Amino acid sequence: MACYNISMNIHIRYFASLRESVEKSEETLPVQDGATVAALRASLLTRYPRLQTILERSLCAVNHTYVPLETLLHEGDEVVFIPPVGGGEQDQIKLENPPDQEVRRWNR
Repeated sequence: MACYNISMNIHIRYFASLRESVEKSEETLPVQDGATVAALRASLLTRYPRLQTILERSLCAVNHTYVPLETLLHEGDEVVFIPPVGGGEQDQIKLENPPDQEVRRWNR
């Protein structure tokens, strides 16, 4: 029996410090069928190791909905990791309050 590695394409959008780090605003990457947001995140860290600190504190949205890392991805999903803004405890991210105007426009 043959073993097939089926992949699917996931569209990733980068905002704020993530966009500055990868030097692009979006890209489409192949991931294995059945991949989770956590697997995509791990793939991004392999591709862009400098994102480690930012991604550890970022929220994630798939198709304009905030999701946990164990969420399964599907062909054509749009994934956004939303980096924190500010630096202190009082600047904690709230799910209903995206940290940056660019993300608010995307989330409409």
